[in-house]
Amino acid sequence: MRHIFAFLLFTVTAFGQSELATNIFVTQAGPWATNCYLIWNNNEAAIIDAGTPIDTLLTIIKEKDLILKYLFITHCHQDHISGVKLIKEKYPDVKLVVSEVEFGDIEFYSDWENLFDEKSVSAWKADDRINRLMNMDYSEIGTPNIFADDGQEFELGNTKVISYHTPGHSRGSLSYYTEGALFPGDLIYFNSVGYLDYKFSTEESITESVRRLYELVPDETVIYSGHGTSSTIAREKEANRVVKPNETFWK
Repeated sequence: MRHIFAFLLFTVTAFGQSELATNIFVTQAGPWATNCYLIWNNNEAAIIDAGTPIDTLLTIIKEKDLILKYLFITHCHQDHISGVKLIKEKYPDVKLVVSEVEFGDIEFYSDWENLFDEKSVSAWKADDRINRLMNMDYSEIGTPNIFADDGQEFELGNTKVISYHTPGHSRGSLSYYTEGALFPGDLIYFNSVGYLDYKFSTEESITESVRRLYELVPDETVIYSGHGTSSTIAREKEANRVVKPNETFWK
């Protein structure tokens, strides 16, 4: 059974934070309930990560007559990028944004059976839905329009989105920040951090990137992760079970 939840935020309600000028909508997609986000300011919009199905976000864009300006990708694992082809077909002028390092690593993601740990590979091959996802054709996403630099700014309506290089869950992972909202992909979750059990993920790089975000963005910033519920920078500094500002708890 496919589980999808979606909610529209005109203010940041979690943890009692202040009002956001940028609207945020999230839907969960695919076998790992990947969080895919639609953000917009005035009439300009961006999608952050694109799993499948992505229909809910496309419906909102149409209903609100938004201009889809950017498709921001945090990292190129299959569950975060499988909807890119459909979005580009419907909105050919959208700018696909990814890091150059991450785009270069898709050749390894295509060879996923030799990239991830044996236990995971066996389980995924036995699940038809996951197996189809993992065997997606990466050539269908085409070449990105923009290889994002660290600290690069993207105008969206009356606001800006800033990309930060935050390797750890993957070598080319990006986090995106705008007006009190952080989208770190699978780098950091509520109380935890991202998946480590494959060749390009390291404890050291995750620790460094998480701590960098702790310093870069305000404590009241809401974290909208690639999976699970939202959190804040302040909360994760205090309660994250793996990476705190001055301690780590890797097992």
